[in-house]
Parts: sequence; C-alpha cells; structure tokens
Amino acid sequence: MIVTSNISEVGKDINTRLQAITDKGGKADQCIREIATSLFGSNRRRVYSDGVKVDGNQIGQYSTKETLVGASSFRKKSSAEKVFKQKEQKWVTVGGKHLMVLVGGYKKIREIDGDQTDKVVLKRTGKMETELKMEPQGEVWVIGFPLNYNSSLSYREMIDAFEKKYGGAIWGVSNDDAEKVNLIVERYIKL
Repeated sequence: MIVTSNISEVGKDINTRLQAITDKGGKADQCIREIATSLFGSNRRRVYSDGVKVDGNQIGQYSTKETLVGASSFRKKSSAEKVFKQKEQKWVTVGGKHLMVLVGGYKKIREIDGDQTDKVVLKRTGKMETELKMEPQGEVWVIGFPLNYNSSLSYREMIDAFEKKYGGAIWGVSNDDAEKVNLIVERYIKL
C-alpha cells in the first residue's frame, strides 16, 4: 500500500506519549487504531465531500477552458447523447477520433452529468474514494492506496499530479486532524 501523506510524521510525534499509555498498562494499539480511523474518516470527508486540502484551502475550481469530448468523456450515456444533439457544435478529428469541442470545459462536463461544480471534489467515479484504505501493517495502521489505479497509471503518479496541479498536499493530517489526534492520545493517557 502507498502511504500518501504526512500521517507517518504525526505517528512519530506521538510515539513518546504512546509509550506512556503502554507504561500505564493502557492499550496503545487501540489508541493507534482509533487515530487511524479518525484520520481515515477525516481524509475521506475532506477530500471527497468538502473539497479541502490539508492546509484548509479549497482543492480548487474546475476548468472552464474549451475541451475536446467524446462519448467516454461523460459518466452517463444520456449526457453524451444530449450534448451531441445540440445544434451549435464544432467537431475536430484527432488521431482518427472524431471529437466535439465543448465550451465550458471540464466544469461543463460535470454539470451535464449532474455532478457538483462549485468546487473540486475528487469523486468523479468514486474509484479513488473506495480504494483509499486503512489497514494494519505489523503493529501500525496505515492509510493509503493500492499500487496502481489502472494498468497504465499508478496512484502515486495520480497523487503527485493532483498535488502539483492544485498546489499542495491533498491527503494527510490537517491542523484539525492533529488536534483530534492529541485529544485521542490524551484520553488514553488518562485511562
């Protein structure tokens, strides 16, 4: 599994405090799992629903630059049919493929498909959201993605491209997450 964030850094910061839990006869493994569960849920909500990066800013806005579209550009066949029936169309052939020039760009594709357009949420097909996993690796819990998104693109490449495009970390530990982690650890220390 690829770990795609600064989550491991937070783990290093609380190691000493977790030792205190263990020394008191506490359950550090339960604490670690609760932290991972909190971070997992937070990342899913923040990235795929709220459209917010680790730094608290919006991930971004969808492009409105003209784009070339074919039937596979849309999630719904009915959306493609609706667009291609419009009277005012400009078509081009690129590499043997007949494509329509869509004014309004990727934002317009999402609008036609009935998807959210006011802010970037990385949930077009739902594949990334469902493949984000939390699982044990030895005595620690990790949050990440499988190696490959598909046969030609790895998640690491996709994550790097998103972070470059939108200017910052998307998956990871936000300031709110760090506060929640501290509260979880403090609760276990007091047990």
